[in-house]
Amino acid sequence: MLPATTVTRQIITLAEEAGLHPQERPAFGNSYRVVVDAKEGMGSPIGHIEIGRRSGRVLRAAIVIGLGGPEPQRVTLSGAAAVRAWLQGLLRSTARAGDERVHTPVTSK
Repeated sequence: MLPATTVTRQIITLAEEAGLHPQERPAFGNSYRVVVDAKEGMGSPIGHIEIGRRSGRVLRAAIVIGLGGPEPQRVTLSGAAAVRAWLQGLLRSTARAGDERVHTPVTSK
């Protein structure tokens, strides 16, 4: 792995936990990218997290949700705090969706 701060490593771990399959790409210019792709169909998030080549800090992220749909949602985040907050929100929403599926009440006939 290229240089990364503790916060950057935590963000990459959050991306893994969120099912975004982070993959590091070679450095280009003053930064390198970690590509994220949920690989769950055309409505899943895809994009990258940009990390400073020398500092190892998260600089920004660019994510597209619903790439195959009629109106894809583009999300641009600046800095580690914004990227972390977005990933934590994604984790909460997937956990809620999972809870609803697991705890669906069974109706009697």
